[in-house]
Amino acid sequence: MLGWVRDFITQPHPDLESGNPESKKVVCPFMPGSLELGLTWFALASDPIRSPVDVIDALAKYKDLIKSIPPTSGREARYKTIIVVFPMVSSEAASEFIDGVHGKVAGEYRADGLMLGEFHPGNGKCGAHNPAFFPLRSPVPAMAVRLMVARDHVFLAKDSGDPLKDLENAKAYGDAMNAMDPPPSQSPRAARGHRP
Repeated sequence: MLGWVRDFITQPHPDLESGNPESKKVVCPFMPGSLELGLTWFALASDPIRSPVDVIDALAKYKDLIKSIPPTSGREARYKTIIVVFPMVSSEAASEFIDGVHGKVAGEYRADGLMLGEFHPGNGKCGAHNPAFFPLRSPVPAMAVRLMVARDHVFLAKDSGDPLKDLENAKAYGDAMNAMDPPPSQSPRAARGHRP
């Protein structure tokens, strides 16, 4: 999974180009900073996963942990990410076990100022800027837990077709933005005065 994050998630991709030859958009602009700061952790779900409820239970411990592990304040705290890997979930079951769980509990995570990402080989969700690009397809089923950041408005502002859900997303985003330290406007390395 680390190889996939480094070689795909944190890299520019031709399906993200804006027509500007200088544009080098990476698949996930959040992850390079998280990796650079050493604030990305991988956890292997080791308990038997027999149902989506087992996935929910496996994720639960990381919901509180992400907020309590250092750093707990300042710019760098926003870069913490825990990627929980579920190798025992087959590609065939991933839609039910990963996407299904995301659909059930993502709102609860958002209400706590967290984002929950869902990844697996057959993930059919398209990218935020290109409907023909599928960035959530990973080699192994996994779910990522991280703190909400300012850029998440791209994901939360999508019309879900459910006005109540859209209102809940807007409230969760507003609450998270009001609670956070000033959001990072540049990479952590650049903020410390390093030149690329």
